Amino acid sequence: MNELKETNSADTVAFQSLLRPALTPVLRNRDYDQLVADLKQLDDNLTRGGLEKMAIHFGLSKLPPNASGVLCHKQAKFAVFSLRVELLRHLLGVPSFRAFSMTLASSDLLSDFCAIRSLFGVKWTSKSTATPRLAAFQR
Repeated sequence: MNELKETNSADTVAFQSLLRPALTPVLRNRDYDQLVADLKQLDDNLTRGGLEKMAIHFGLSKLPPNASGVLCHKQAKFAVFSLRVELLRHLLGVPSFRAFSMTLASSDLLSDFCAIRSLFGVKWTSKSTATPRLAAFQR
């Protein structure tokens, strides 16, 4: 779902998804298959439609002009994460942050869509991590 992501702003910030295991197979579940198709379409729309680039630009605009490359890279990754998580929350009916963080942490598919799943596990799913990052996309 997520290949090499390259984005443009005043500076170019590029990042690559970490290696991650294959999704857990789900057999004979039409609703799950539809969710997979919807998330693939949403992923395509976000990357090809330039929405991720806009989110990164928005995130980088909040940094001081002399911010380090490391900080810019981290802010760009969090901007994409924030956009994807907020869209996913709305797709799932806007559950509470606590309920959503548990759902996100326990679902290979959803954590993969948000680009927070790797061979080492799932990151950034706690309520305390998600809440402040998503505040900008709720206005």
